[in-house]
Amino acid sequence: ALSEEARELNLSFRAGAPWELTPLPNKRISFMRDRLLKKWTLALSRERTIWASHWTQLSDPPPPDFTIVLSELKPQAELALKGDPELGRARLELVPAKISEHSFWLAYFWNVERLKMQITDMLHEYPLPDELLAMAEAEESQHKDEPEVAPETRPASGADVAAATAATTSLQTTSGARRDSCDSGEPRVYYMPPKLSPISQMAVIRYHTQFKLTKLRTSPTPAPSDAPVAPSPLRVRFHSFESGE
Repeated sequence: ALSEEARELNLSFRAGAPWELTPLPNKRISFMRDRLLKKWTLALSRERTIWASHWTQLSDPPPPDFTIVLSELKPQAELALKGDPELGRARLELVPAKISEHSFWLAYFWNVERLKMQITDMLHEYPLPDELLAMAEAEESQHKDEPEVAPETRPASGADVAAATAATTSLQTTSGARRDSCDSGEPRVYYMPPKLSPISQMAVIRYHTQFKLTKLRTSPTPAPSDAPVAPSPLRVRFHSFESGE
């Protein structure tokens, strides 16, 4: 049984495909993130460059400290195959003729985690990139009349419940927000994240940070402009300890 705290937060625990994430409080930002992540994830299986290999070894493998346990990622892998037919075709053609089953999923989940970090960075930019806003507007107009499809559910194991219950700490808000969640009648979906070891999670963060630093070093320095600098929307007041303010 789920914990009392989980029931109070009115959460529904589900195993989702790798591109399915727990909704954010801001529905527009959540929509853009989900659409972009799915679009980029599906492109992985169409392009197949992440599985380039030489003598059954990946040409561009993840770092050695990024590891996976296939049995623990089976729910997400099965939903990925079901939601992405091209991924299934790629697996049939590449495994085991070109690469092993483990290498296939290792490259896949490594690149999906990288995409999540990249999209998270994009959504923290201000203002949002024009191409992201344009994509969101086009997607919203295309899908606004589509009915919401509930994702496939599976019974939660003991380990799943423990992980999901621990994750509810990040979803806790004030008591009023809890009551609003319970009074809504509809459970909030919490997608079970892929099970990665802390070392593997740190490998993704480290790689992404190095990628960002390299991008900053290689980006051209903007030319100085004579145009006046627009005032910042954030007002910061500096307190003087000498004046006692």
